[in-house]
Amino acid sequence: MNNVIRNVLLGGLLCLSVPLAAQVPLDLIDKAKAAGMTDDQIRQEMNKRMGQSGAEQTARTASEAVVTDRTVTVPDGKGILPLDAQRDANRPAGDLSGTVFGREIFSNKNLSFEPDLNVPTPKGYVLSAGDELLINVWGDSELNLKLKVSPEGTILIPNLGPVSVSGLTIETAENRIRQELGRIMSTLSGNTESGSTDGANTFVSVSLSQIRSIKVNIVGEVVAPGTYTLPSFATLFNALYAAGGVNEIGSLRGIKVYRNSKEVAKLDVYDYLLNGKYNTNIRLEENDMVIVSPYDQLAVVRGKVKRNRIFEMKKGETLQQLLNMAGGFTGDAYKKDVRIKRKAGSRYQIATVTEDKYPTFAMMDGDSLLVDSVIPFYENRLTVTGAVWRPGEYELNGAVHTVKELVNQAAGLKGDEFTGRAQITRLNLDFTTTVIAVNIRGILSGTSPDIELKPEDQLNIPSLFDLREPYTIKVSG
Repeated sequence: MNNVIRNVLLGGLLCLSVPLAAQVPLDLIDKAKAAGMTDDQIRQEMNKRMGQSGAEQTARTASEAVVTDRTVTVPDGKGILPLDAQRDANRPAGDLSGTVFGREIFSNKNLSFEPDLNVPTPKGYVLSAGDELLINVWGDSELNLKLKVSPEGTILIPNLGPVSVSGLTIETAENRIRQELGRIMSTLSGNTESGSTDGANTFVSVSLSQIRSIKVNIVGEVVAPGTYTLPSFATLFNALYAAGGVNEIGSLRGIKVYRNSKEVAKLDVYDYLLNGKYNTNIRLEENDMVIVSPYDQLAVVRGKVKRNRIFEMKKGETLQQLLNMAGGFTGDAYKKDVRIKRKAGSRYQIATVTEDKYPTFAMMDGDSLLVDSVIPFYENRLTVTGAVWRPGEYELNGAVHTVKELVNQAAGLKGDEFTGRAQITRLNLDFTTTVIAVNIRGILSGTSPDIELKPEDQLNIPSLFDLREPYTIKVSG
């Protein structure tokens, strides 16, 4: 008889053990112990039978485990790509130098700014009709509820009735729900109706199970203006991406959001791209109006800057601010002055702006900035080649400014020099050259006067091996 009872209890334990997250009731374990089973036997039987009937369940990978109750929509057939594939997919489609800086972020299909739904509910999230709340109570009392906010803004809690939560933040709603549950749960933590919090052994948490959708109106200079349905976690960047970004005359510097006919935010995309400021990328609400106006000014930057692009500028912004947008000068840029091409009346004019005027020179629509490179000549270069130990380029300075000093700087002669043909090739002001014969042996020994060198002088001391004609043997027949 005991064997029959034992088998029945084991069958009950098996049924309860298949869901890994379930808990075995204590009365069933007590009955198994009363039938003569030890704790080890109960554990072994559960493990053995779970291994037989739950093999498929235990083979699930960690990535398949449910870690949140919030609904997250994943497009069919799309998984997490390897990093190499993501890198290749995010490469720019073409040359961006002819496009306005910043507009490409809304035309990039791999940069959707899609809101992450698998995150903790923001404390400042405002509830409204369509949201679904997950209410968990544990401790002396247990309760698990999923309640959707009705169009009237209430949730219906069993044995309590409707509770108004619309317009409340998730944190305020949790406090209100805790207060209402405290009417039927005397040991609820935070319950103040009884006048004391002693003996609080029941706890409650409230989170979002499913978020609502909102409708946002996007008008003005965007690719596809209209009304869009977005998740309630969506931000201004999500809305702009949904509308295709700004069009050819749209502004990135002053995108406005109106709520209840009042301006609540003004987004400057350049603040996000250049300075990492994300505070104006606000979360949108139902019936928000996003307006994109035409741009004020465009300026073209070319030459020795780090970003050769077209930039949108606000009225009153200066040349220094434009240079900052372009990433600053490159290493070989000439920084003392730059040139600005500007339309003046029926013709164009060129303005040369010196370095001290960069912070105050105001840019205008249609301006073109050109930054030149430094002149590719040296002010103090000397060159020595031929039969010296260290041929190459050297600095003309107070310590090295004669032939003897230059040879000594190059570690002296190698010993195979042909002293009769040493010469200096000198660059004249008209860019012609003059060849000067040098008595190198006499200069080094002190019997001949040393020769003063000038910038760009090239001293050549040929080697005997360079002058020797090659020997050849011809065999024929």
